[in-house]
Amino acid sequence: MKNKPNVKNNHFLSAFFSDNFRNDAKQMWLLDCNTGKVDTRNTGRANLFAKRRAWDQDIEDAFNNIENKFNPKINQLLNLPLATFHEYWHFDLLPKSYDDLFTYMFAQTMMLQLSNEQKSIQNTNKKTVGVKTMLEGMLHSGINVPGNGIIIIRFNPKIYAECPLVLIDNITSTFVLPHQGKPVFAFITVISPYTLLFAGTREQFDAFFQFYPTTHMINVKRILQEDKKCYVVSCHEQYIKFLQTEIKYKIETPNAISVRSARTL
Repeated sequence: MKNKPNVKNNHFLSAFFSDNFRNDAKQMWLLDCNTGKVDTRNTGRANLFAKRRAWDQDIEDAFNNIENKFNPKINQLLNLPLATFHEYWHFDLLPKSYDDLFTYMFAQTMMLQLSNEQKSIQNTNKKTVGVKTMLEGMLHSGINVPGNGIIIIRFNPKIYAECPLVLIDNITSTFVLPHQGKPVFAFITVISPYTLLFAGTREQFDAFFQFYPTTHMINVKRILQEDKKCYVVSCHEQYIKFLQTEIKYKIETPNAISVRSARTL
């Protein structure tokens, strides 16, 4: 039997996921953090975070199965009743039924890595079978969430309208934070301009917001952790252009906060 043909574009980041970051006009601005260039090309739904024939159709189908399972849960979270914002943000520990979202977070990162290795995966049947088997295993067995579970944090859109959370091609960022006096890993995934998921302990959660108390500081830290080798997308044109200059400054003086940055904190 002949192999099924590849789809035209393989999305290493779900188009359904990126829809959460689009405004009513559907316009997006993309910042290449490596070159510092801002562009609107290839930000449409079909082309954003996609590569042509990056992997076989079997891998595409296996990844689609994961997306189809977890995208409805993401939508549930984004359609929760409006939070009561006493100050800048609101958080809740999600029920255990949402712990398997950590599998989705991990799978998306894995597909980004796979897209960067597309030349080595193409025409290599052994690797294709291995990736497909891994994705199927993640779908059925999942990956244990670290810490106490997943905490959802919703930022007040009235306060952070000018500096929303941005979409980065690697949707899950790893943070080294203290737990019982020792450094351990915690993970965050931004799922909309004002919503993120935090996987770790409550102690790590408190430490995270002590170091990164605003949307802008979270955005900059995530970009710097990628060593500028990432793409950032937002429907907020002025904020993307602000990040364009801010990232250059933070790379040159990583321990400082610019005057421009301080105005958004």
